[in-house]
Amino acid sequence: CVGITSNEEARVVREHGFEGKIMRVRAASRNEIENGVQYEIEELIGTKMQADQIIEIAYNYNTVIPVHLALNTSGMGRNGLDLTTYEGQVEGVEIASDPNLKIVGMMTHFPNEGLDEIRRKVDRFK
Repeated sequence: CVGITSNEEARVVREHGFEGKIMRVRAASRNEIENGVQYEIEELIGTKMQADQIIEIAYNYNTVIPVHLALNTSGMGRNGLDLTTYEGQVEGVEIASDPNLKIVGMMTHFPNEGLDEIRRKVDRFK
């Protein structure tokens, strides 16, 4: 797996013959996602709006887009579905159930350094 941040990086990787997985390590704009379809990039979803955009793009290109789902389990709140709320849980189920997406990974962020706090948040993530 190669991590990239831009379509140009994905293009270079593919141009040099890499046929493995390419993962974008940040949330992309709609334009980036659409232009990146040709490189078969695994995208990052952190909000329902991002998911809806990727679903529409996948539908328009008649493809399934592999995605990594960002979950907000640690109070960071910038990017990630909040599964502690009913709304976040419903959104998560909707995203996971869409046939235009294939969830290939999940992630969260632990903004604290204390080992006990991180362990507690890892348990919540599980």
